[in-house]
Amino acid sequence: MEQSAARLWEETAKDAGKKAEGLRITVQVIFWIVVVMVLVQHVVLPAVAILTGNDFSDDARNYRNWQYLNLHLIEAAPLVALAWGLWDAQRYLGIVASGGLFEAASMKMIAGIGDALWIAALWLAVFAPSLTEFVQDTGVFAIALEPATLVLGVLGLTLSAISRTLARVLETASRLRAENEAFV
Repeated sequence: MEQSAARLWEETAKDAGKKAEGLRITVQVIFWIVVVMVLVQHVVLPAVAILTGNDFSDDARNYRNWQYLNLHLIEAAPLVALAWGLWDAQRYLGIVASGGLFEAASMKMIAGIGDALWIAALWLAVFAPSLTEFVQDTGVFAIALEPATLVLGVLGLTLSAISRTLARVLETASRLRAENEAFV
């Protein structure tokens, strides 16, 4: 019976690894698409618009261009955080593909995904509105709390906390197992 349970676990882990590798490739492709989209939309196109249509001797226009570029960078920041979450997701899937279903390292990758979610939510709710007000010279502090942003942040914090706790549990279990094997 013990041998069939071990074989069942091995088959399950192998199947999960195959599925994880396929999903990992998909997540990697999406990650690179997002990176390119963010760079083009929020860096390259605004910079080209500024450089091609600018009279650098006009200080007022230079200031507006600076505002324009900064607003694009502010808008890009949560997307960068979410891309970081995609990167951690593909790293997690790589660990699963190599057979590490329940390892502390894989749980830390999941914590990174959670961190990316709550950081993006915090940026969207607090930093982006406040920095936008600051860049536009219309105010200093603003909050834009939407239900979706709140849910994104709470899910991120929850995922991060659960996975970090599970990572500590797995590290402790691994250490106890090593001690028991050394004793026997």
